[in-house]
Amino acid sequence: MAGSGPVPSRPTPQPQSQPCLSLRKHARLCAAPLIVEEEVKFDLNHFCVPDHYQPDLSHVMLPHGLIIDRIDRLALDLCRDYGFSNGSGERLHMLCVLKGGHQFFTDLADALKKLTLRGCVNAPLTFDFIRVKSYTGTESTGDVQIETLGINLSALAGRHLLLVEDIIDTGHTMAKLIPHLQQFNPASVKVATLLQKRTPKSNGFIAE
Repeated sequence: MAGSGPVPSRPTPQPQSQPCLSLRKHARLCAAPLIVEEEVKFDLNHFCVPDHYQPDLSHVMLPHGLIIDRIDRLALDLCRDYGFSNGSGERLHMLCVLKGGHQFFTDLADALKKLTLRGCVNAPLTFDFIRVKSYTGTESTGDVQIETLGINLSALAGRHLLLVEDIIDTGHTMAKLIPHLQQFNPASVKVATLLQKRTPKSNGFIAE
């Protein structure tokens, strides 16, 4: 025995009624999302929580390490699906949906860059930003306003587009944004999202 002191306890899921979220991976390779059930919660004492968040949090549902691992796996799935791993893939143009999607976009782009350092003769990734507003406070209104930030949408013709959004709530934003982009004849339009919220207000949209 290495020592006789107490063994640190591990975070233990405990029952708690909370909204359920699901992390989705790329549909063609990983059909099933990772479901976080309503009963799952981890005590705040097991994590480094910034002081300014402490009063607003009761528990953690998704540890940071789990989120980063899922983003790394999503990046791997994208590399395989678009052929980056063998250097013969198409160039992918990522569109970050502001403002909420910026951190997820940054983490995903960083993970993709690490996987494409070798085997890609041409840079496989390009990106732009697009702002979409559909919220008043914390509620999705369904009234979607799209603002392109210096993007020449006509230049997207024939390109593979990947919309990067942090969370799909009702689905109204993507239901408006995807057809809007398809008017400019891209080769494809797909959506990568970190979280898919389970809500009765959903219009049924599910990201790839």
